[in-house]
Amino acid sequence: MSHQANRFFLLLKLNLRLAIWASVLNCFWGLVIVQLLSIQGLPKGFMMAVVLSTFLAALFATNGYYLLTKFFSKGRFLYYFLGVAFFVFSNFTAFEAQLSDGSPTPINFPFLVLPMHAIFTFIMVYRMPQLAEKLPV
Repeated sequence: MSHQANRFFLLLKLNLRLAIWASVLNCFWGLVIVQLLSIQGLPKGFMMAVVLSTFLAALFATNGYYLLTKFFSKGRFLYYFLGVAFFVFSNFTAFEAQLSDGSPTPINFPFLVLPMHAIFTFIMVYRMPQLAEKLPV
């Protein structure tokens, strides 16, 4: 296996572990805050959607980080910039009047979603590049 392919697979393995952590933390946050704030009206399967979207976003983060650092001298900076931009733009949906399934947005929904996005962003945009620098290849 080539050096680049090996680095990509090590990075993918790292991001899989980080995606698991982000999913666990987001699920824990979701369970706690839904009870504390009595958030009702979430669509069925909401937490499963959180887990799946965390893993898909982590896959995109892996590819993005790998490609940006491979082809651009300022790739890590670009990754940080794009990660923060995605964080900002992804939070707009928390303030919409209805969810993607057409149901009304529950009261206190931003208190559920904004910290979930922050958890993912911290892990994948801040922590992942730090750990990627320590990979053996």
